[in-house]
Amino acid sequence: MIKPLVFFVTYGNGHIAKVAPVAHALRERGVRTKVMALTLGYRQAQRLGLDPVGYKDFLHLVDAERAQAHGRRLLPGNSHPDVDDAESVAYLGINYLDWVERYGEEGARQRYEAGGRRSFTPLGFIGRVIDEIGPALVVSTASPRSEQAAIEAGVARGIPTMTMMDLFALPHDNFRRNTVFADRITLLSEFARDNLLEAGVDLYSLQQWLGHRHVSTTTRYLHLARPDVPDGARREPLNLLGALPPITGR
Repeated sequence: MIKPLVFFVTYGNGHIAKVAPVAHALRERGVRTKVMALTLGYRQAQRLGLDPVGYKDFLHLVDAERAQAHGRRLLPGNSHPDVDDAESVAYLGINYLDWVERYGEEGARQRYEAGGRRSFTPLGFIGRVIDEIGPALVVSTASPRSEQAAIEAGVARGIPTMTMMDLFALPHDNFRRNTVFADRITLLSEFARDNLLEAGVDLYSLQQWLGHRHVSTTTRYLHLARPDVPDGARREPLNLLGALPPITGR
């Protein structure tokens, strides 16, 4: 019997350091893992024994010639001494080509001029990766671009998803402006949880994300919301009880 596969999408040394113990613990339990470690995170993932994959490992899922042409054109100013140029070319080119396929050449050009690589959200490409590897669970860190695309692609396919929250859900964080969220969100601190609540995240969503079985566990923190926060953070919890389905967990 084939063991289930957990697909991680993450980048950066700090992010990889958080993903690594989880991936290793899963492997010790017989669960297969595949870690897509991006940019600076790739070498760190190698050092930590994660056997990572990158964008260049999935060039066969796109028009590789066109993607690499775009990537080589965009590489000046976007390279890093700690990131293999072949991976940077693949990353830049595949993301740009994803825009071309969705918005056309002119639309892609306008988007790149407006936001550069920081605006990439390769939904089409990451969806193809997920379709090819067939994970039972998609896990990402709470960053935009490829990580958020993995969550959205997983949700669209009905695959369970989880975000490992690596920031603090502060007002300037992109995460709070997302419109699609994972089924579960792990938080590093009560501070991050309270920031989501004060941002107006409704109680039902927060209960689902945190995996609380009883809404009373979630409502313990409602008194932390300030009086000037959005109404969604101050809704009377008892009014929601009738609509809540059972949720496994704490």
